[in-house]
Amino acid sequence: MNALAVQLALVLTVIPVNAVCAEGEELVGTPAPEWVFSGWMNAGPLTLKGLKGHPVLIRFWTDECPFCTAAGPLFNRWHERYGPRGLVVIGVYHPKPPGLLNEKEVQQAARALGMTFPIALDPDWQTLHRYWIGGRVRAFTSASFLIGPDGVIRYVHDGGFFTEAQVRELEQIIQKVL
Repeated sequence: MNALAVQLALVLTVIPVNAVCAEGEELVGTPAPEWVFSGWMNAGPLTLKGLKGHPVLIRFWTDECPFCTAAGPLFNRWHERYGPRGLVVIGVYHPKPPGLLNEKEVQQAARALGMTFPIALDPDWQTLHRYWIGGRVRAFTSASFLIGPDGVIRYVHDGGFFTEAQVRELEQIIQKVL
């Protein structure tokens, strides 16, 4: 067994699956913080205050992230299906590690994932820290948030792979807040 397989086996035996899935539940029901981004692609600039009255679905993502690649089609589908009804989908690109980013490479990565919705740039992870990390240790940085029309966080996904049950749950909540 190679070293990566051994590490994965150790992690899976130490961390209960539902402990990871519950990560971020403490944020549900709290006001979403305003965001600060260095730039925008495909639209923008957008502000949370300016989007009041619309549900907003945010996905923090980065290139070379298997979770982001797997989630891309879901967010594209929700953008296409619910955008005409008022849902605003925003992809928030954050480089790993934090720091400089090449906007042309981000645009290419977004295009490769089929993202036609607004892309915000968070090179220093300022907004990622406000929303997700905030001094806590998190398993993933590619978290997702559904913010209701009232500016309150209604759903948090921890950034790992979406299960079928999580996809159904999020879609039901999207339909309720529209």
